[in-house]
Amino acid sequence: MVEIYANTELNDVLFEVEALQEWKELAQEMGMESQLESIKGKESPNPYPYMNKGIQIIMETLCPTKVKFKEYNKTPIPLEVMKQLAFSVRDNHFKHIEIWYDDITPDPVAIGYTYQYYAYDREYKHLLDENKKDVLFETETEAKDYCSTIGFQYQGINKKNENKYLIARWADILRPFNELKELAKERLIEKYGATLKNEIEEKTQALKKLTDNTILFLNGEITESQLKGQRW
Repeated sequence: MVEIYANTELNDVLFEVEALQEWKELAQEMGMESQLESIKGKESPNPYPYMNKGIQIIMETLCPTKVKFKEYNKTPIPLEVMKQLAFSVRDNHFKHIEIWYDDITPDPVAIGYTYQYYAYDREYKHLLDENKKDVLFETETEAKDYCSTIGFQYQGINKKNENKYLIARWADILRPFNELKELAKERLIEKYGATLKNEIEEKTQALKKLTDNTILFLNGEITESQLKGQRW
């Protein structure tokens, strides 16, 4: 089963050149610079939903392994998903795309990343504009060329304003997000519960041996960390 997250309400803008041009003209006419900025360097608006922090944590908990989509080989990628990946690559929606999955039960999800770059010099001082804010670029080449033009001693770039978007997911059974949240909760309890139980056991044993260990510590035979019950 496959679930595609593309916003079908944008289909006219995504696939019709005239509609896209009209969209750009209206955005420009109304001074909607943020909308225009959102498609800078892209052939069409990004139709996929933004992953808020909660959804991101759920998906990372259930799909902890991440690879670039070209490197994914755990399961065949369905044709519907392949079409979405090809569309996003063609229209430059994302800086890169990953497949997140779990080694035991893959249930993969395709995630698109967007971000911008800022430039810095050898002392790691950022290139700033007149308002003391980072000058942002879409590519490393753009950053290098601009720095060369203004005489900034370019050393490198770093990412800023990273966002993640849900493209698609596929599995034998596609569970709704409320079920995924419960599964993530169970997995986190299992994972960290075992760790906490081990820590409690260690501290309990350390407490039982505290009298003897204090003598060992005073004789210089163990460290203070070991006296406190940390691993030897």
